Amino acid sequence: MRVAIRIPWALIALRVLLAPLLAWLVVRQHLQLAALLSVIAVLSDILDGVIARRLGVATLRLRLADSVADIWLYGWLGLGIVLGLADLAAPLAVPFAVVTVLQAASWGFCLLRFRRWSSYHSLLSKLTGLLLGVGVLGLLLSGTHLAMAAALWVFALAAAEEIAMTAVLRRYHHDVRHLPAALRLRRQDRSAIATDG
Repeated sequence: MRVAIRIPWALIALRVLLAPLLAWLVVRQHLQLAALLSVIAVLSDILDGVIARRLGVATLRLRLADSVADIWLYGWLGLGIVLGLADLAAPLAVPFAVVTVLQAASWGFCLLRFRRWSSYHSLLSKLTGLLLGVGVLGLLLSGTHLAMAAALWVFALAAAEEIAMTAVLRRYHHDVRHLPAALRLRRQDRSAIATDG
């Protein structure tokens, strides 16, 4: 079991280590290498969760670390894109600002409500991760911002859904697939309280 849990942790660590390197590569205009390493980073994000679930080691701590590593990765990538590809980054200012506000609101609300970071790993957030990866490749390889703009608007929807899930849940849960699942958990928690009472 100890060896098994090291695999997803190693994939998370890989993403953390790649993030500043990716930003530096984008700023220095090594775009093809940055694109290749971005694909590796996105694959590590997909695989860490899959492997953790298959091996039965998907703990809350691991899932929170996965969420933080994702933000770290895309934060560094965003910085690299703003500094290295400013002309492509400019049209993304509005969706990026909306995402920043909504994601900060989601984290803040969850911290206030449950005294923990949200770590829902919803279907929308998984789709966001894939679309951000495609958006990064669009920026780096074809010089278009359209895929990234679409990814950011989906990200905004995912953050808004997280706020709604935090609002409806009666107690902290992680790995909540979508808002209907959060509503089901709310009903289950209410039934459990009524049974215990």
